[in-house]
Amino acid sequence: MQRSLYSHATDAEIRPLNEEKVVQAAVDLIGEFFIFTVAVVAMIFEVQRSARSEARKEEARKQELEVCAIVYLFDLQL
Repeated sequence: MQRSLYSHATDAEIRPLNEEKVVQAAVDLIGEFFIFTVAVVAMIFEVQRSARSEARKEEARKQELEVCAIVYLFDLQL
């Protein structure tokens, strides 16, 4: 069909696929897909872990600033 759309000769003989090559290509594709999926999941996990860690650090900084402000105000009252 694609050959007729591009005005190429359609009388070319198309050989049947070698079954071993087809199976090997499918196994390779599945293996690559599995590795890619594991890599994406690991990357998502790492980004979420990093975001949680950064949020905890930010919360600790806010609490430290609040304590410093309270101490400063207490010192001003004395």
